[in-house]
Amino acid sequence: MTILTSHRLLRCFVWGVAAYICWLALLSGADFDDGLVAYYSFEGSGQQFEDAGENGLDGNLQTAKRERGGKFGKGLLFSNKNAKAQVPRPHA
Repeated sequence: MTILTSHRLLRCFVWGVAAYICWLALLSGADFDDGLVAYYSFEGSGQQFEDAGENGLDGNLQTAKRERGGKFGKGLLFSNKNAKAQVPRPHA
């Protein structure tokens, strides 16, 4: 069992903060539409969900349910490992 000294802990913290700042800088300049395959907000009701991207890869809920409160509305509930939402394969 290794005990982290305060010096090692501080060094790990500094590297973590630096990595987080670099990650934020990369995301702020990213163009998410470039190479985007699909974007699903899972808003709405019923068994279908729409692709907000340009490829029209709409999907269907198979065994997942719209039951959980999400950040911007209801989220999906995958109650077990077999619960799924199905999306078609993108065309090459």
